[in-house]
Order: sequence, then structure tokens, then C-alpha cells
Amino acid sequence: MHLVPARAAIRSGALVLVLASALSACGGGSGSGNTVTTATYPSTGYYVPVYRWAGLNRVGLSLVHASTPTVEYVVSAPGSSIDANWTLYGAQQNGSSVNVIPGYLLYVQAGTLYELPLLANGSKPGATTVPTGLVACAISNSHTPNSAPETAQVIIRTAGTDGSCGTADDGEARVNLATPLSATTVQNSGYTYKGYVYSGIQAQPNIWVEASSSGALYRDDGSTLQLLRASNGNMPTRLAGYNTSLLLQDGSQLSMVSYSAGAWQVVPVAGTTGSWTLAGSDNSNYYVYTTAGGPGSSWQLLAIPMSGNSATTLASGSGSVAYASVGSSQVFVSVLGASYNYLSMVAKNGSAATAVDTNDTTVRDLVVILGGGRHVLYKAKYSGSSFVGGQVSSIDEAGATVALAANAQLASFVIPGSFAASTAGLPMQLSFVSNSSYMTDFSGSQLKTFDSSTGSLTINGTLPTSSALGTANVFWRGGDAYAATGGILVTATNASGFLEPPARVYFYNPSQANSLTQTTSQQ
Repeated sequence: MHLVPARAAIRSGALVLVLASALSACGGGSGSGNTVTTATYPSTGYYVPVYRWAGLNRVGLSLVHASTPTVEYVVSAPGSSIDANWTLYGAQQNGSSVNVIPGYLLYVQAGTLYELPLLANGSKPGATTVPTGLVACAISNSHTPNSAPETAQVIIRTAGTDGSCGTADDGEARVNLATPLSATTVQNSGYTYKGYVYSGIQAQPNIWVEASSSGALYRDDGSTLQLLRASNGNMPTRLAGYNTSLLLQDGSQLSMVSYSAGAWQVVPVAGTTGSWTLAGSDNSNYYVYTTAGGPGSSWQLLAIPMSGNSATTLASGSGSVAYASVGSSQVFVSVLGASYNYLSMVAKNGSAATAVDTNDTTVRDLVVILGGGRHVLYKAKYSGSSFVGGQVSSIDEAGATVALAANAQLASFVIPGSFAASTAGLPMQLSFVSNSSYMTDFSGSQLKTFDSSTGSLTINGTLPTSSALGTANVFWRGGDAYAATGGILVTATNASGFLEPPARVYFYNPSQANSLTQTTSQQ
């Protein structure tokens, strides 16, 4: 099994959008007021990162560990903005189970790429500069060997000759992490990386696919570039990649890059005229949707075999697709209509689509796929264009729902430490913060975690009150979570964004009730 980084592994179209909106209203900050103690460090287990915020920027990085829940391990004290982060995971199959291995956190700060080992070894955790020789702007892609995340290849966006990020002469580079402490950078000479593809054939090379601005596609086996397809006048856009194929929006249709009949090839996908958005994928198909216009128009959902070059229409309807996500047997499509919004459940086997929820136009449904047959239905409530809160329910692939919280915002996905190899979809937990009213203040709110493998809901603890924090309002920001270790930030905000003091770092165990613990010392 090949696990991509966490940010990509959970990136199924709609999921990224809901996290962006749900987390944007939450706060974060430093462990202000903590005392510095004599340093002792865990020797086993894994750290998870927690970011500190000031204004609208991440400005610091700390770690928490399950064996020392009251300790905040400071990696980067508040300073310049942390512009990007990417966690490299590996996987090892042991009989009928798969162990997930958190390897390294990569992040960009002040134009430098850093590599932070997440495995505790008894020493002070710290990040190492990755010597790219370039001004790093962001991390855009990676390829991680199954059990060796330290040998990953990472694609970074780089500043051009003007030395500034986000300008026309920005480029890309591939960083080969040969060991945890060194790297070799290959500048791409103006081409854009689209994805990593396995040949699927022993002794045949695996490749990175690159594109020129005019649409020419090349294969890069690590040392040379060879033409795959001549220019067609359009820079293709990556939609998805899964092991042996890469799906591209290629001008006015989709194309598939794969290795077949002894050769690498780029094949147009029949029946895909138009512009498409990825809903997600499984072991067999990519699922994409298109919307002709706004709520008064129509939508269409397609299934595209990873080994084929044609598409099958699974469903269509009136309205505009806001989000879509892919479960084990169903695709959930959230549709904005002219007079009402609705959630449609589309069976992968071609059965008729079923409307499972209908709302007025102020509420948008989103199904967050957690695997194991149980997911989260998040009903996002808007007042005009402003997000004001959301309801959380469990939903299975028969459309049955169970209410979990009347008012809530999503916090963190919890990556499992292990799972059954036969499981359809990665079974995960999802943490969220619930409140008694819509989201203007999180004072005294509860942190809860839903477990998709059992359907259980755990109350992890209660956030501090406004009076305890010494501010008018309490805000929070979700951190990373892996197995029995999670972290969040609690702070206040004003018109300029998040406040550094009086922010606090908290540890919690997603599976354990009343485990939310404020860190009281820094190391």
C-alpha cells in the first residue's frame, strides 16, 4: 500500500474546502505563561505538531507527545510566517493489518525548507535545514516509498530571479531526501510537475510527469526528460494520481497518463468534453463532476476507470455542485439549487441517485469521508456570505443519520496508527468543537471526537471560559492528530486576527474522555 502525505491523503475535493472554511474561524497561539523546566524528552512514540498564530499568520511551531501531556516542545518560537507544511507518512503491512508511520514534517519558513523528524528518540526534537540552494515558497507534491518516508521526493515551489514568491518567474524544484539530514535538488528548468506515476511493471522505471507552459508533457525518470506528448497549446492541470495513472484536465477534456503495452502514453478520456473537478477516487476509479453554471444550471458525475480511457455517467441533475466526496459504495454530492439545496447519494454500481437531505439555501451539506462505512455529515450554515456555524451528524452509506452536535466546527482529522488491510477506505476519527449557539465565542465549548470504526463519540474535554482566559472571546485552532496524540491552540482574536498572548497549547487523546490537558511547561 502506498500512502501519500496526510494533506494529500485526505484531499478528496470537497474535504479541502470544508476544512478551509471550518478552520478559518478558529484561533491559535503560543503557550504564553508556561514555565521553562529542566529538559527531559520522550524516547518512544511520535510527536504531533501544533502551530502558533499571530494576526492571520502561523508564526511558530511546537510539538506535543502522549507521554508528557503537560509539556509543549518548542521547535520554532514565534517569528516569521510559516508558509507551508507537509507531513510524510509511510506504511508497513503486517499480515492482515497495516501500520501507519509518521515520518517527517516538512515546512517552509522565511524561504527555507525544514525537515522535522516526528519519531521521539530521547533527544530534543528539532528541525534541520534542507539545503536546496533556492528560495522555497511552498510544498506542492511528494512521492513517499511505502516504509521509508525519509527517502521521499518532494516538489517545492521556488522564487525566481526576483527572489520573491508569488510572481511570474516562480519555478519548481524536486528535492530528493536521501537521508534525514541531506538533500539533492534538481531544478526543473521552467517545467511544472504534475504527478508521480508507477509503471506497474517490475524493472520498468517510475516517472514524474512534467508539463511546459504550452502543454507539452515529459517523463522524468530522475535523470533525463523525454517527450511524452507534443505541445497542444494548453497547460494541463492535475486532477488526481493513484499509483499507475495520472488524470489531467487537458484543455477542453481529460487525459490519462499511464504505462501500457510496454510504453508510456497520454490518452484522451472519451466522453469528458468540458471542465471537471475531482470528487475523489477508490482502488478502481476516479470520480469527477462538472457544473454548467450556477444554481439554475445542471451537473453531471462521471466514473473513470484508472486503467481505461472512457467515462461512465453515474448521475446528473439540476443545480450546481458545491462539494462531492467518495465513500466505499456511494458518492455523496452536495448541490446548490435555485430555491433549495440538497444532498444526493449516488451508488457506484449505477443505481439511481437518491436525495437524502434537503435544506433551504442558507445551509450546505458536506459529507466528510472517514472510511469504515460511517462518515460525518456537516451542515454548514450561512448568513448571506458569512459562515456562522454547522451541525454535525454521523451518516452511513444507506443514508441513515445520527445527530452528534447541533452547533459545531471541525477541528482535526486523526490519522490511525493501524487499520485492517481489507478495510475499504482509511478509517479515521474526526475531532470537532461544539457549542450551544452559533460561533461567536467558544468559551466553555466541548472538544469531541467521532470514531468511524465504532460509531462512538468521545468528549475529550472543555475549552477554558472567557474569564479563565482573561479575554472577551475564546477562539481555537485545530492541530495535527495521530493515533492517541492530538493538539489544539486556544486563544482570543480581534479585528486583526489571532492574539499571541494569551494563547495556550493543549494536548488530547482523541479516543480518551476528559483527556484535554493544558501544557504548563515549555522545553
